[in-house]
Amino acid sequence: MVSCAGERAQQTRPGLRFKNRIFKNLNLYAFTIVFLLSVPTRWMLISKSIWLDEAWVANSVLEPSWRQMFFYPRWAQTTPPLVLSLMRGAVHLFGSGEIALRLVPLIAGTAAVLVFGVAAKKMFSAPIACLATTFLATNYWAIKYSQQAKQYATDLLLATSFIYIIQELHHRRNRRTIWLLVLASGVGSFLSLTSAFWCATSILAIAWNDMRTRAWSSSIIKECLRVRSLVTATIFGTCLAVSYLLFFRPNVTPGFSRFWSAYTLGSGRRAFLTALHTFVMLLVPPVHRLAYPAGLLLLTLVGVGAFKVMSGTRKNDSLSTLLLLVAVMPIMSAVLLSLAKLVPLGNSKG
Repeated sequence: MVSCAGERAQQTRPGLRFKNRIFKNLNLYAFTIVFLLSVPTRWMLISKSIWLDEAWVANSVLEPSWRQMFFYPRWAQTTPPLVLSLMRGAVHLFGSGEIALRLVPLIAGTAAVLVFGVAAKKMFSAPIACLATTFLATNYWAIKYSQQAKQYATDLLLATSFIYIIQELHHRRNRRTIWLLVLASGVGSFLSLTSAFWCATSILAIAWNDMRTRAWSSSIIKECLRVRSLVTATIFGTCLAVSYLLFFRPNVTPGFSRFWSAYTLGSGRRAFLTALHTFVMLLVPPVHRLAYPAGLLLLTLVGVGAFKVMSGTRKNDSLSTLLLLVAVMPIMSAVLLSLAKLVPLGNSKG
């Protein structure tokens, strides 16, 4: 009987291996199809005439000197310096047409889908990861801003890059990933103004990683005060300060500050309602009369999910801790910065 059972097991193992291989290939094919379908959607409007907000960025990129580009005299320059430099390089190589001006956002927006798909696949089961990637690939705003000469696509690429690096650090705990996180912290400060949202997350990610590798019991506060966390905080903070003081602050005018300060959460209840309205529209664009209720429902589910993540983190659940780092903490950082009247979270058109 034992020999018969052994023979039966040997016969079924190849079948199981074949079935697993089939499912693995199907998952790979599904991700590939989602990514390939995301590419043409980001090319649909790439050659159309640029509009007003793009024109300010395009004109600054076409200025004769680098100084005039970084400190554009005709309008407040809010585009990060590295984005401007990359766009200037694209124009130098391919001319000053619409496609060349939008090439950097196009590449960034397309790459963001790929980076997020790889990260999601390592965080969740294949069906959930594929569904999450599909949501990003078909998101109206992600598609729209991948075709505009603005910095929003590079903001998205930086965010997905941080998600990928932090989940790698959470799972692998190697020194190379830590240095990659430090590099992203430094470069990201000049690539995206929203990189400030990831500062606390990066420090906590390293601290959590170190705390789990200790043979003795430790606290997250003690780990944040250790060398690697402090080095990351110093590099991130220094790069953010240099980017702000050298490039962003000289471009800010009193009128610009007064206009956008009204959309910070620290300005009162109206600003909070405007931010809430903006978040709802980001989740579901206003293309149908039921879009707004659907967005409110999704925003409610996001809030419930955030509370569930925090509850799971208290129970030392690994996935909850990771989701706290890559999803909850950046949003909390944005809210705190907005309460301090440093970052507008509302939309003037919302």
